[in-house]
Amino acid sequence: MVAVGHLGMRAWVMPHSFPGRFVQQDGGPIVPGYWFGWVGVEIFFVISGLVIANSAAAGTPMSFLRGRATRLYPVAWISVLIIAALAVLMGVRAPERAAIQAIGAATLIPGAPLIDPVFWTLGVEVVFYALVFGLAWLGRGDFLRLLAFGLGAASSLYIAGRHFDLFALPGILERLTLLRHGCFFALGIFFWMASKARLSRFEMAGAIVAGLAGAAEVYLKAGASAGSLEEQAQIGWLGAPVLVWGLAMAALFVVATRNPSLPFPKVLRTLGLATYPYYLLHQSVGGAVMRPLLDVGVAPMGALAAALIAVFLVCWGICSVLERPLAKALGQLIDWVEVRTLRKLPLAAGLYRPAAPSAAATAARRERPGGALPL
Repeated sequence: MVAVGHLGMRAWVMPHSFPGRFVQQDGGPIVPGYWFGWVGVEIFFVISGLVIANSAAAGTPMSFLRGRATRLYPVAWISVLIIAALAVLMGVRAPERAAIQAIGAATLIPGAPLIDPVFWTLGVEVVFYALVFGLAWLGRGDFLRLLAFGLGAASSLYIAGRHFDLFALPGILERLTLLRHGCFFALGIFFWMASKARLSRFEMAGAIVAGLAGAAEVYLKAGASAGSLEEQAQIGWLGAPVLVWGLAMAALFVVATRNPSLPFPKVLRTLGLATYPYYLLHQSVGGAVMRPLLDVGVAPMGALAAALIAVFLVCWGICSVLERPLAKALGQLIDWVEVRTLRKLPLAAGLYRPAAPSAAATAARRERPGGALPL
């Protein structure tokens, strides 16, 4: 969704945008009316809340930290190198600026310079991971339940205040505090809870509030998109992205609560893993493929299709060949640091305490037949 929105719409109606500087074409968009591909990011945040809750509950805080680091950083480093090289070669970034932005993006620190604008979502993810890790380290058994309610309530109040123009923080603070996106992660955690047991009335109310806040945030973003002069002529019904997001949430909830025990071939796992570098590389690799094809007369829709396929092939190679050795090396480095320093710290005991639900939280809900969600 995001890739088609950027390469098929934004690059054409906003020539000075990051994908527009790669494609460098004038004319109408390839996919007229498809201005809300960005809603894929909001859907992704909800899925992230579900998957990360499942990961955090299955082990210790240290295993969670190691797993997130070895998943996020190797792909990000590979992607940063590819993006920086293409941006310099195609004149999108000056070499000096590209070097600074590449280093900033590789850290995944919120607020750091970004070689590609899409990296902003990783900063939001890192803040969410830090919250999960910190609460798990404190040893509260029902920390995920508390996090879902806390994020959902704080984010809902902020979005309501923003909607009525009562207050608004700068973008960087919205991301650091998760006030604008916390409702999506909260909804994902509630979905994970629903996959484990039937939600109580209080939990169902929390999920509904988080869902309504998410819909409101999507609508607010739709209004911001409509306010762009370059996209004004392409904007249709502002409720379209809300509808798409709502349908995705309904499907995700059904999958979580039905809890199917289906075979999971390795090829599907690799396909799922490839979506991460695909998101990071679609503007640079996709734009670099589209420009020469368009220059030699290939039809725009054909160039877009070729670009989407090319990005997929690159990302499949990253996940199948390049990511594993780099992740293994990073894991060994983390293990070395852990043995040399972390295990000697007085507070280290909490890092190795299983993050299992507390007895009270478990007894409060009826277990759902079928076991854990097979993620």
